[in-house]
Parts: sequence; structure tokens; C-alpha cells
Amino acid sequence: VAPGLIDTHVHFRDPGFTYKEDIDSGSLAAAAGGVTSVILMANTKPTVDNEETLRYVLEKGRSTGIRVESCCAVTKGLQGQKLTDMSALLRAGAVGFTDDGIPILSEQMAKQAMEQAQRLGTVLSFHEEDPAYIHNNGINAGKASEHYGIGGSPREAEITMVERDIRLAEKT
Repeated sequence: VAPGLIDTHVHFRDPGFTYKEDIDSGSLAAAAGGVTSVILMANTKPTVDNEETLRYVLEKGRSTGIRVESCCAVTKGLQGQKLTDMSALLRAGAVGFTDDGIPILSEQMAKQAMEQAQRLGTVLSFHEEDPAYIHNNGINAGKASEHYGIGGSPREAEITMVERDIRLAEKT
């Protein structure tokens, strides 16, 4: 006997990609593995960047046997151009913000997101990977990628973004 597990980063792909998985099937799989609470990522179609889509996700989650929470996108449409209305999304039930899978390349946009999150007392989760360094994503650059001639993702791709965001976080 143990307490239920919490998975803070899941992709149930609902709405938009339900042929991969949906909130119902993902919740059943989670429960079967002892997971009683999940936090969904926002990179669906449509993106969870507005109150209507968030309400859909949370309402559908209520009909499952587990606790389903959701992050919302940091930027509209995961485009890195304009912040979502974090305040309204928090009131509607968001538990945090992420453009999961897509880095926020604009330093100014990342800084604005951090400042907004600080004002609202919420959390951000950034995808720390600079595509300028990546030759073929899906494998780390190293002996295996060299052997197979695959290029890969060097560690600098993450390091540069993490360093930038630590510097911005220290300022905000």
C-alpha cells in the first residue's frame, strides 16, 4: 500500500490528437499504474491558451477516476510572440504555464513571462533547447550519434538556454 503517484508532465493529446491518446484513455492508463493525479501539457490542437479550451480539458478530466489538472501555454498558439492572459487562465483553473516542446527564443518574451509569473505567484516550465545547435533532434550528440552519422543534439543546446533563463530569473 502506498499513496497515489503524481505525474506532473503528461501528454494526453486531447483536444486535437486523440488518435494518439485522450483524457479518458490516458487517465485509465495512469490509474492502472498507480497514478492518481496528473498535470497535462498545453501543446494540443487547439492549444490550451484560452479559457474555453482549458474548461474543456478540466471538465473532461472530472469524469475520470483520477485528478486531472492542466498547464496552459505561456504564449498564444505556442508561437513565442504574445503572452497568454495568465491571470484569467489561473482563475479558470490553470496550475502553471509552459510552451512545452517549443523553446521561447526571445529573451524579452521569456523575461516578460517570468515577470508576469512572479506577479501572479505562478510557475513556468520552459523547454530549454536552442534549435540553432541541433542537427538532428531525438538523439544526444556523442559517440553513438557520430557512429551512425546522425548529428544529434549537443549539450550546449540546453546549456545556453538554461544559462540565459537563470540570468533572467535572477533579475526578476
